[in-house]
Amino acid sequence: MFGFPGETEDDFQQTLDFIKRNRGSLDRVYASATFTSLEENSTLTARQEEFGIRREREREAHHLYWESEDGTNNYLVRLERYERFRKLAVGLGLDAYKGINGNLETDKLSNLAQYYRYKGNYAEAVRHLRAYLERDPKSEPMREELRLCLAELETLEACA
Repeated sequence: MFGFPGETEDDFQQTLDFIKRNRGSLDRVYASATFTSLEENSTLTARQEEFGIRREREREAHHLYWESEDGTNNYLVRLERYERFRKLAVGLGLDAYKGINGNLETDKLSNLAQYYRYKGNYAEAVRHLRAYLERDPKSEPMREELRLCLAELETLEACA
């Protein structure tokens, strides 16, 4: 597991080093694509301040998009570490189990679009949705997301 509150780059590197050292004893590794999430009724969720998680005041916190108080652990950092973890595992010939079948690149684009929409950065959300639709042009749910983000972006530009 990686992405836990308080994890440093050095901690994450130790995880990668462990995989390298123990490659001969491993045939599969699994990194959850949801990383460390704030699950309902969990100790982590109930005691966020103790774990150094920044509380979101203006809206209900998203279970995936939490950030550390010092800003060093956020969704984008966890996503980048996930990619490095998988790249290492695949490079070592390990089954980097992904779970439900899907395309990693389109999953990443979808996740980033959702993240940026949540953060109110509709231009970035639109950029990722368009990249997604270049790969999967028939995805009606992503087309609908794009329509919604473009409408939000238009509203913001009209108010500016």
